[in-house]
Amino acid sequence: MRLSLIHRVPIRWVILGATLAALGCSLLAWSLGAYWLGQNFMWYSQEYRMLAQVRMVWTGEEPDGQGNRRGLPISLSLQEEARGRVQALSTPATAARIFDLSGRLLAESSGPQVVDPASPDRIQAVASVSEQVRNRHLAYAVDGEKQEWMVVLIPIRQNHQDVGVLQFTSMRRQPREVTVKMLSYIGTAGGLATMVSILGALWVANWLAKPMERLRQATLRLQHGDLKARTGLAAVESQNEVYQVSAAFDQMADFVEQSLETQRRFVADASHELKTPLTAIGGMADMLKLGQDAEKQRKAIDIISRETDRMSRLVADLLTLSKAGQKPAEQTLEHLCLSVILRETVELLAATHPHRVIEVEAEENLFMLGNRDEVGRLIRNLLDNAVQHTPASASVRASCRLAPQGIVLEVADKGPGIEATDLPHLFERFYRPDSSRARKTGGSGLGLAIVKSIAARHGGQVSVTSEIGKGTCFCVVFSGVK
Repeated sequence: MRLSLIHRVPIRWVILGATLAALGCSLLAWSLGAYWLGQNFMWYSQEYRMLAQVRMVWTGEEPDGQGNRRGLPISLSLQEEARGRVQALSTPATAARIFDLSGRLLAESSGPQVVDPASPDRIQAVASVSEQVRNRHLAYAVDGEKQEWMVVLIPIRQNHQDVGVLQFTSMRRQPREVTVKMLSYIGTAGGLATMVSILGALWVANWLAKPMERLRQATLRLQHGDLKARTGLAAVESQNEVYQVSAAFDQMADFVEQSLETQRRFVADASHELKTPLTAIGGMADMLKLGQDAEKQRKAIDIISRETDRMSRLVADLLTLSKAGQKPAEQTLEHLCLSVILRETVELLAATHPHRVIEVEAEENLFMLGNRDEVGRLIRNLLDNAVQHTPASASVRASCRLAPQGIVLEVADKGPGIEATDLPHLFERFYRPDSSRARKTGGSGLGLAIVKSIAARHGGQVSVTSEIGKGTCFCVVFSGVK
């Protein structure tokens, strides 16, 4: 797949480029906005000053905020006042003309007239504006040979009627020059801002790129088999997503290392457990080949049969553990009464251990959703474990009850108890506090691991408490009560 340019560039340069692009767009928007605002400000400010100048000279009064709604008043006829009015408004930088409503020029100032007289259309446009409009005037610009001029047309009124129009012309200040100067200031400030932004963007880019580079290197090391590869950022408390991803990677690497170590130990332990019966079977098979007497052959066959059964049980246990972490298939789920399954399992165990005392305390109608065979296997493993590791004179107690957290299943014995150092490891595969005793009773060290696996598959949790000389109690809590 062909990569785009952004995929071929290191992230620090992508961040820098994105920052500069955003800054460039911002400066362009600010420059255009400043130019537009400067032009409008210069236009309206000069327009206002020209209107105020006309009002002051014409009436001798300050503008009253009503704009030119009432126009410019006259007391005599327009013909008689026109010449005096235009001369009063004439300065080296201004000129004035007065027209009647038909567009006929009545008077103009004596100074040089650099702007053509207003057209009749513009005169009519100003005179036709309603008196209700606040600013009854028209402003426009005219380009001269060396200078730009602003022209305003203001209506002249007498007895509440428009009788003429004043054309007042003034040299326009150079807004373009002012705007260009302002843009130069913006450019200077923008240049400084760009330099600061580049330095800031580089710092941020390096700050973000360093953990990502450490993450990349740790990933490559892990990929090549270094299970100790870490970013070293898991201990950094940060809300930054890059650091959080790095911390998540370290946690994942810890889990992978533990899983592979568990798998390695599992394979080694399984191989060790299978080696013993295979050795026995092989030895007995060699004995049979030698043609020994009938009694020795019978013993050899018994040993082969016993070790084969042991291997079958071990393989079955391994298959059960291979389902750890998976939920039971929906087609195998049914509504179970845990108290019924507990009593049935105790009856089966009592038939094989008729001299053992197993007390049962079970509340009625404790229903849950699960796989009947697996739940029965869980109870049987707990009871087998209690019976095998409890003196014949001691009793075993099995109970189930409803609690706020769910259905609670307990199997307690009055055996010798378990050392505190062994308790955290009881549910590990092939772990046996006393290996010789486990082998003597036929245990493989998988029974409690299977209990934990089945409990987890049914949304339950298993725990154990023990006291030396007083006994051990296993507790399973099924939270999915139905």
